[in-house]
Amino acid sequence: MSDQVVSLENRSLQQSPADQGSYRRAGAVALLSFSALVCALAVIFLAATLSQGRLASVLVNGINVSIWRLDAVQAQWQSLQALEVERRDILRKAERLVAEAQYAQIKLAPELAAAKLRALSAARNLAQQASDVVPGLADDVGRLDDLSKIADRFTREQSKFADFKDSLSDFRSKYEAHEATLVEANRRDKDYDAASAEVKRLAEEIAATRSSIDGIISFGQPALDATTKGRIENALYELSPTTFFGEMFRKIVTLQPDILTLCLVVLMGVLGGSLQIASSFFSAEGRVSPGNYFLRLGFGAVTALAIFVLAKAGVVIVADPSKLGGESPINPYFVSFVAIVSGLMSERAVVAVQRQGEQFFANADVGTPRWARSDLHDMIEGDLTVDALARYLKTSDKTEVDAILAGQKPASAVDQQTIALYLRREIRDLFSDLPR
Repeated sequence: MSDQVVSLENRSLQQSPADQGSYRRAGAVALLSFSALVCALAVIFLAATLSQGRLASVLVNGINVSIWRLDAVQAQWQSLQALEVERRDILRKAERLVAEAQYAQIKLAPELAAAKLRALSAARNLAQQASDVVPGLADDVGRLDDLSKIADRFTREQSKFADFKDSLSDFRSKYEAHEATLVEANRRDKDYDAASAEVKRLAEEIAATRSSIDGIISFGQPALDATTKGRIENALYELSPTTFFGEMFRKIVTLQPDILTLCLVVLMGVLGGSLQIASSFFSAEGRVSPGNYFLRLGFGAVTALAIFVLAKAGVVIVADPSKLGGESPINPYFVSFVAIVSGLMSERAVVAVQRQGEQFFANADVGTPRWARSDLHDMIEGDLTVDALARYLKTSDKTEVDAILAGQKPASAVDQQTIALYLRREIRDLFSDLPR
């Protein structure tokens, strides 16, 4: 059984050049795809970090407007903008109706005037014919311009026009045609008036909406200059998503700044790890197992995060801590560079962290050195011995211990605590800041 296992291992190790080439091609494709994905995510988070920094620089009367307040204002501003656009569309339609109604009025006016002229001509013709039967009728009708009054008089004196039925019928038909045209003209006048009133109402509503938008943009400040308003409006447009990817980007931009920065660091660390993997893949190091690839990626991400935390803490490792420490603005490009280098050179980064840790803990016991107030040899009695105390002080030089106990040499903070515990006394009772 062991011989079979050995033979299988030998066959797996002694692959043909064609199999090795196929393996490397598949690995290269997988590595390229993964690196492209990491690059895309890194680009998105870097762009989001830059956008967040740019949006955070918006000032209103000298006060920074937080990106979350901008995002909340953006929701109201976007709804008002949509309402204004909708009302402007309706206004354009209403203005088109006004134009159409006005055109209809203009088009009907000559027809109405011609109908009135025909009716007046028929009335005067009838009055002229009946002037002998109704004295003064021709003069009265000639002076009148109101067809309704003429029609009323003809109706009252209808019995006198028995011999002029054709002329009377002609007048009535032309008068009815005029009245029908007049009714149509009045209807078109009402349409025009209604459309004009609608245009006026919409214009007032749009003005009120615009006033609300200006109030939102100015954050309630009465005297906000046009430049600041323009910057705020540009920021609101930038936060207004138009696609699914735009909405996702907005959610990333509105993350907490620290979370966004740490995500950027981790992604850049993974990107640095992928660079290291690509370098080793195409170098002469040979084939590496896929599991090792994922371990390197995770190692790069963790290392980048650790280096960033140490840099933020002010520990000098890769750069001046003033660029990363405290509350100073973070340069996303510098953060990305640190993270990529940490992921790419993760082994060296770990060594740097270890060295800083050694220095930190090596200096942890540094305190104020103090001298013995009196000769502490007098307190060593019974089972207590100087040799045993020297072992606790981790030194084999009994002369040094005697000098400390005699007050001739200062004791470190750790040695003071050890001696006080050994003698079962308080440190303040045994040591002084002043030499004897």
